[in-house]
Amino acid sequence: MQLTIFNGSPRGKGGNTALILEHFLKGFMETPGNDYTITYLLKAKETAKLTSAFFEAEAALVAFPLYVDSMPARVKDFFEVLEPLCNKGKNPAIKRSACRPGAAGLEFYPDQSERKSPAVDF
Repeated sequence: MQLTIFNGSPRGKGGNTALILEHFLKGFMETPGNDYTITYLLKAKETAKLTSAFFEAEAALVAFPLYVDSMPARVKDFFEVLEPLCNKGKNPAIKRSACRPGAAGLEFYPDQSERKSPAVDF
């Protein structure tokens, strides 16, 4: 499996997110045939490159630090840029929560028919 990882830590390669990913990847690479690429969400001007990488990914993992019930702004921006890719190609469904006025959450699930848990608002 080809895994595309998006590291949303503002500290990039020097953060705890990278350290956790290092341990995850150690186990991931034990399975024959697995490979990965890591993309860092540090530069806001790379929007086209990031959305292209997500659209072409066989499987995607977004890793980021959690800041008191929130995420880094670059990660939120990335999720918002992905919204037009909703159900396009082999990408997972991306749905903006519109249950209540002002809701800005995004829901990710591979197939709407297989979704078993309630959506989580960001």
